[in-house]
Amino acid sequence: SKGTMKPLMIAAAAAAVALGASSAAQAQTACSLANITPTALACSGFYAGNLLSAQGVGAQQAGLAAIGFTWNGNFSSVTKINSLGGLTNVDFSTANQNPLSGRLYGISYVGLHFGNGAGLGGQVTGFFKFDAGSAGLQSFNLNILNGSSGAVLYATNVSPGGGGGGGGGGLGAVPEPASWAMLITGFGIVGIASRRRRALPSAVAA
Repeated sequence: SKGTMKPLMIAAAAAAVALGASSAAQAQTACSLANITPTALACSGFYAGNLLSAQGVGAQQAGLAAIGFTWNGNFSSVTKINSLGGLTNVDFSTANQNPLSGRLYGISYVGLHFGNGAGLGGQVTGFFKFDAGSAGLQSFNLNILNGSSGAVLYATNVSPGGGGGGGGGGLGAVPEPASWAMLITGFGIVGIASRRRRALPSAVAA
């Protein structure tokens, strides 16, 4: 009937859009942890095309999720180098958008775009997680010697095990263990208080 056909058509259209989005970001050449120095802890890609733009937010979120990071999708807040021009050293203090004022520290998440000259089967984008250490790094190196094009820093100094937040090139918005403990304790106190309030009328009635 017409009543059931319309929801089916909407569902089919949504599925087609989702399929198109996923196929646009399918990996065509596998990344390697050794693509960067310090050696990456995780990587995803490489994905076809240049995904490092406001139009590629969904694909960026999927690529970052594959390495354990949930990015909020605010592309205007990330630190971005528009053109690396084949350089093998990435220094986000030279970024065109939101240049980094300090160093990279601890767990950091970046996206890298390579052009045709990289020999990776065309233009590709990869996402990397690495540890910049407690002393920090001014920059990191690419071990793909040609074709570097653009770079984005999503977060640095993310707490170990933390994979959420990420407003951009600043500190990762991940609560510390002590903060979690305080939150849990607070919820517990509220729960106990509400139970006592519920139990009070029945005790008075008895």
